Amino acid sequence: MAIKVMIAFSNILFSEGVGRLLDDEKDLSVSYIDFFDGDIYKKIKTSMPDVVLVDFTALYNNFDKFEKGGENKFILFDTYCGEENIISAVLSKGIKGVIPGNTPASLLKKAIRSVAGGDVWLDKETIKNLISGVNAVKENKVTN
Repeated sequence: MAIKVMIAFSNILFSEGVGRLLDDEKDLSVSYIDFFDGDIYKKIKTSMPDVVLVDFTALYNNFDKFEKGGENKFILFDTYCGEENIISAVLSKGIKGVIPGNTPASLLKKAIRSVAGGDVWLDKETIKNLISGVNAVKENKVTN
């Protein structure tokens, strides 16, 4: 059974490019969200994707009702929106994966399969930033 991948980027051209990278994979079935055509939450609920690929702009502008703990497994593409924004998205939105902008297509495909299987996919830099952020919050609580 194919892994259902929904692409929900704010940039249509970028969406199509990533979709073409995934089209040849026999175990992946790709669909797209058109943000200007109806209720996106209904579309996600109806199509029941295993993984949703999203960028920061789309995540916060179009998925404002999406909160941590949902059934969908979102993978956030880091379009160089800043490490604080990435950390915030992981912690507040429950993002299951982060793909840096310099990731090769082979790792993107591996990340999709991993997240669809229930794992979390974070690169070393994001993990380092998350740990630093959590430690800073703990230190702040101790000194207050």
